[in-house]
Amino acid sequence: MDSSMKKLQQPNHIEKETAEIGLGGYENLSVSCPYCDQYLIFNRISELKTVMSITGKDLLCYHCNKVFWATGDEVTAAKYKWFLQDLYFLKKEKKYGLYILALCQACEMFMHQAIVNKMVDCNYRDKASNFTEDYNVIYSEFCNQTIKDISNSEIRNDGKYEKVTFKLLRELFLHIFKDARNNKLPSLSKLKEDKRGEYFNVLEKTEINETRNKVVHKYAYRPSVSDVEKYDELISCLHWLSVYLNVQDSELFINKRL
Repeated sequence: MDSSMKKLQQPNHIEKETAEIGLGGYENLSVSCPYCDQYLIFNRISELKTVMSITGKDLLCYHCNKVFWATGDEVTAAKYKWFLQDLYFLKKEKKYGLYILALCQACEMFMHQAIVNKMVDCNYRDKASNFTEDYNVIYSEFCNQTIKDISNSEIRNDGKYEKVTFKLLRELFLHIFKDARNNKLPSLSKLKEDKRGEYFNVLEKTEINETRNKVVHKYAYRPSVSDVEKYDELISCLHWLSVYLNVQDSELFINKRL
């Protein structure tokens, strides 16, 4: 076999320059072209056509029109973590309004994912016969339940879960994880300190949703760096609770506990 045939049989990216992805966020990833050194931004939906992590992919530079192999996307499966990863860069670029929006979104998505892990994913894993039941059907049924039903009438609200807003979502989260707040879970051994009291309290009292509302509503509040920095403890809280409550993407959560 001649050398040209061997070359054709190699993976496509072998013959291309490789570049490490610099920043992978919820919407975009950025990378510098290894040929022309131009800074590139690719939107996950419009250009990459996937929301999965890019472990290796051909990308076309829109400056020099050359194809290169991109690797090293650092996004995680749990969506709330994507928003947390964006915060450093939003603060660095002084985009404080977007910072507040991203942090509030991360907080809501964290509480939602924790609730789904406990109320949907555990049941699906334990009750579905060989996973023949459609997960989407089970998830949809849960979202169509009322808050009153989910909380066994301890929260007297007849609204459906799918319509829940920040305050009610938080109330339901604190109700569902009341036992984890009061009694140690085995996962506490993974953490250096027991901060249950401190961090559940931070989540219970945070006003990030109110600051978010001021930003997005008609008065278009412009937050300052001090507005942003007062939520540093909330970020630490979300990271700590994510380990303590084992909050993960549903598919990963189910598969890891088989």
